[in-house]
Amino acid sequence: MSPFLGALVLVLSLTACGGGQQRSQQSGIALGDDSTDFAFPVTVEHAHGFTVTNHPEYKELVMYQPGTRDTAAYYILYPRGKEEPRVASRLATYLAVPARTLASSSSPHVGAVAVLGLQEQLIAVSDPEKVNDSITRQRIQEGKVQRIGRGMSKDIEGLIALRPEIYLQDLYSGTEKDEDLIASGIKIVYFNNWKEQDLLGRAEWLKVVRPLLRAQCRGGLGLPSHADQPPRCCRAGQGRP
Repeated sequence: MSPFLGALVLVLSLTACGGGQQRSQQSGIALGDDSTDFAFPVTVEHAHGFTVTNHPEYKELVMYQPGTRDTAAYYILYPRGKEEPRVASRLATYLAVPARTLASSSSPHVGAVAVLGLQEQLIAVSDPEKVNDSITRQRIQEGKVQRIGRGMSKDIEGLIALRPEIYLQDLYSGTEKDEDLIASGIKIVYFNNWKEQDLLGRAEWLKVVRPLLRAQCRGGLGLPSHADQPPRCCRAGQGRP
């Protein structure tokens, strides 16, 4: 694991999930159940690029244009297998979570996926030679993760052929060809943690990735509250490089 990702784990393990342990013990709920985990509220304390509003049956995820409060994207996350909720806004993109497959436009996004131990959902990435995570590199060698771009360019036809449920990309990487991806059923989710001004803000973008790929636990993050006692739904990522 790179020093930066290690810092993310350390910071979040000490700060982000402090209250979740007590809540879990009081409820006696098994955190491995997706629907139950989804009910835990997500709180955003440090990041400025997104907000999450918790509702009983879904979560509202709003992405903002960097440095402003202008809405860049509006998502409704709801548990897979449940009825799709309806909201008043016509701008909403509905995401059934956890997503089964994911593609990424940037190798740094893979770092967030790796920290959470959710590499198996990743099926495509741009510039795979730049990926540092050993598990993802092995999956690339086995042909389980495909190249879908190089640098700022992306292989639209290749993406449509793979048809991941979610495509993570930077807000500034969008092009008019994205309409072809959307028309094919691929949901584009923006990941702009690099625009945050401090480490805690950048780290909190893990709260975007975690609910997308797996129902969250303890405040929306799949990271341990205590180094020697990780939550049950987070143990899949333990001990990975």
